[in-house]
Amino acid sequence: MLTDGQISRLFGCGLIPVIKLSDPGDSGWLCDALLAGGVDVAEITFRTDAAAAAIDYVSKNKPGIFVGAGTVTGVETVKAAVGAGAKFVVCPGFNDKVAEYCVTNGIPVIPGVSSPSDIERALGFGLTVLKFFPAEACGGLAALKAISAVYPNVRFIPTGGIDESNIGEYLAFNRVLACGGSWIVNEGAIRAKSAEEVTRLTRRAVKALHGFRFVRMGVPPGNGVPAIMDDIFNSESASGGEVVLRVNSVPRAASLLAREGYDLEADAPVLVLKNGLRIRIIGTGG
Repeated sequence: MLTDGQISRLFGCGLIPVIKLSDPGDSGWLCDALLAGGVDVAEITFRTDAAAAAIDYVSKNKPGIFVGAGTVTGVETVKAAVGAGAKFVVCPGFNDKVAEYCVTNGIPVIPGVSSPSDIERALGFGLTVLKFFPAEACGGLAALKAISAVYPNVRFIPTGGIDESNIGEYLAFNRVLACGGSWIVNEGAIRAKSAEEVTRLTRRAVKALHGFRFVRMGVPPGNGVPAIMDDIFNSESASGGEVVLRVNSVPRAASLLAREGYDLEADAPVLVLKNGLRIRIIGTGG
């Protein structure tokens, strides 16, 4: 089972990039690009022979990345993933042998489910963080809301058909821990070794998943609209004053802003400060 700290890590990130690598040497620059975009979780899938070597490199050289293994379909793959340094494993479906092995050996596992029957099998192993897959093909957010209503202690990681256009809607649902997706680490960007493209797509995804919406601002004359409205990772153009933003989840947004170097105050709504600029974030009900 995932620990509370691991659950918090996934929740705080909100997005789990699903990465398929043919060359383990790509894992270094790719992780740097994700971190630059505001994402510190990566799921490297066992869809190629490079997976174990890539996970090994990340676990040893990129401590800022919470790295897991995806497409885990058997016990031998679990052993290879954990041996390489994976901190968690993700399965496309529910495999009883994998679940039993992981639970018995204390390995954090996120099995795939698509029906109430799958969920109840998972609950039988004490697993309460589950991958809803393939999310859109299984009815999307409407189906997830209907299914999850009878399992109040389960949290989901929808994956499959999720991208920038709908991730915010999924993460606005409080039963969704995070979402998985491959669009920010697409094969074209990896083939081109374009760190800039991966970072660009990651930043766009981060903004979409948080649902940042401008409420009001009060800044000294001449500052203009703070750059946080255009790029949350660069607010140097404005100093002093206050900006109020509405987000899907205050705790998740606070986690992002803390990683990006903002000083968080303990007040609620959360207040953050950078370069003298005060940014107040409020939830959808605030």
